[in-house]
Amino acid sequence: MRVFVINLARSPKRRKFIEASLQKLGLAFEFFVAVDANELDDAYIASIGDPARADFLARYMKKGAYGCLLSHQALFQKIVDENLPYATIMEDDVQVAPDFKQLLDKLVPHLNPNEIVLLNSRNDFGETAYSTHAVVPVLGYQLAYPILPWVLQSGAAYVITQQAAQNLLSIISPVRYPLDSWGHYYDEKLLHSIRCVVPYPVTASKFESDINYVGNDGPLGKIRQLIYKYNIVPLRKLIEYRRRNYVRRQSSYTFVDQPSPVTQQSRVA
Repeated sequence: MRVFVINLARSPKRRKFIEASLQKLGLAFEFFVAVDANELDDAYIASIGDPARADFLARYMKKGAYGCLLSHQALFQKIVDENLPYATIMEDDVQVAPDFKQLLDKLVPHLNPNEIVLLNSRNDFGETAYSTHAVVPVLGYQLAYPILPWVLQSGAAYVITQQAAQNLLSIISPVRYPLDSWGHYYDEKLLHSIRCVVPYPVTASKFESDINYVGNDGPLGKIRQLIYKYNIVPLRKLIEYRRRNYVRRQSSYTFVDQPSPVTQQSRVA
C-alpha cells in the first residue's frame, strides 16, 4: 500500500520526526508537499467557499483549514490519476503504533469499494460509540463501524479507496465543510462506508496543529505566541498539559451492542 505523508516545506522538524518514526518501522512512504495556507489569499479562499455557508466557513474554517483541505484533495487527485486502488494518507504531526506497518498490510483484504478507514479519530461531543456488530479483528485491533458517523473527526491518518477519493474530489466545488467532516460526506453518499481501527494506531504527537484553531490574530492566539516565543516554561507546560487532556477526552470510545446505520449502507452500495 502506498503511504503519503503531508508535510509543509517550512516544517523541517516535523518532517524529521515522522521520517525517523516510519523508517524505524521499515515502512516505505512518500512525502507530499502541503498547500501552505500562508500563501492563500483571501480572494481565492472566498472564491472556493460556498456563499450559502459563508457565516459557517468564517467561523470554523481558518486559513490553515483551507490549506489542510486542499492538500488532502490534491492527494485524492493523485490517487485517481495514478490509478491506486487504495492508499494511506497521514499528516506529519502524529505518532504511530509499533505494528503500524503490519496493520496496513492486514487491512487491505477487508476494505470496501467506497470507503475510508480512520486510523485516528476524535469526537468533540464526548465518547465515540462503535458497534459490536460486523466487527473485523485485525492484528489485535478492531475494524468497527461507528454508531454515529457524524461525530467522527480527524484527518490525521486514514486509508482511502480510489472510489472514495474520486468522489471526494468534489469537496472544493465549492467548499462547504472542513476536511474531516466525514459524516457529511456519508450523508451526501460520497462515502458508502466509514470504519475506524480501534484502539487507534495513530495518535497525536508533541506538535501543535498547523490548522491554528484558536487563531494567532485573537487575544488568546497572541498570548500563546508570546509564551512559546519567550519559552515561558510554566505556562508552556500548562498549555501542553491541557492539550493532552483535551486530546485524551476527544479520543475516548466504547463499544455498544447495536447495529450501525453505516453497516447496511455499505452492504447495499
